[in-house]
Amino acid sequence: MSFVHGLPDVAVSIALLLEDRPLLAVVFCPFFASGSPVPISAFPSLGTATAPGISSPTSASSVGAAAAAVPGISGTVERLLSSGGELFTAVRGRGCYLNGRRVEVNTAAVPAKALMVMNIPYGVYLTPEEAAAEAAELAARLPAVGKEGKVRGATYWKKRHAAIDVWADIRRQICHLPVPGTRMYLSCVATLVQLAAGRVDLYIEPAGKLWDVAAATLCVEEAGGVVSNLYGNRDVVRCWQTGDTSIVAGGSAAAWAYGVQLCRAAQYGQFYNLPFEEDAALEAALAKAREVEQQEQQ
Repeated sequence: MSFVHGLPDVAVSIALLLEDRPLLAVVFCPFFASGSPVPISAFPSLGTATAPGISSPTSASSVGAAAAAVPGISGTVERLLSSGGELFTAVRGRGCYLNGRRVEVNTAAVPAKALMVMNIPYGVYLTPEEAAAEAAELAARLPAVGKEGKVRGATYWKKRHAAIDVWADIRRQICHLPVPGTRMYLSCVATLVQLAAGRVDLYIEPAGKLWDVAAATLCVEEAGGVVSNLYGNRDVVRCWQTGDTSIVAGGSAAAWAYGVQLCRAAQYGQFYNLPFEEDAALEAALAKAREVEQQEQQ
């Protein structure tokens, strides 16, 4: 939607997954500027080595060799990316880089002074029972259109309105912090990589898609951040396998814990069919993170 409306928070997001686990990430934000060009050296984290040539799509190659093989691209990427932009790269276990320079999250972020991004929930997920009720309603009111599934019924809108009410209540709680640094902007991918660069401290996204989170999540983790689903499950790959691509990402453990506590208290995941389970170990970990935060503020 941002691209269609001419806004700059768009990104090209590419991830290499092995057994559903992201190993390599490349995210390019063409309309952001960090004051430095995007040279070939922006790819050190990819660990490539110059290859003598490219004989086939499957032969061993490097970014440099690939660029040399394309007419008009040699030496730097600047000729291709003349307007600049921000290129984030990450390889598991090797850090996150922005235009070739290693970046880290803001590990000192505390909720009272954090910059948080929490966009409005644009949709909700229906349970099988809710979907059946909605289908029956639409079939009775709009037989032809209802079969196509392109019209939403009362069941969907009731659930979405409830989700917006919960979202508004969470934001209300954030606004009562000493420094209510809240924003509602940027795409999911763009927000996550800005968090990786230390510019955003907490991000809550209930309904991202796999193509939104696969690459950018790795960037956050490799920059030292904490990522989980809405209810604090940090095994995000397991969550993805069940269709859960919700995100709570924090630059610090304290910021992340605060976000998870808000979502758990409101049971925000109920609108995305996430089962809520009491988890004493998780609650203790969240409380510990908040305790450490309070001690550091004293």
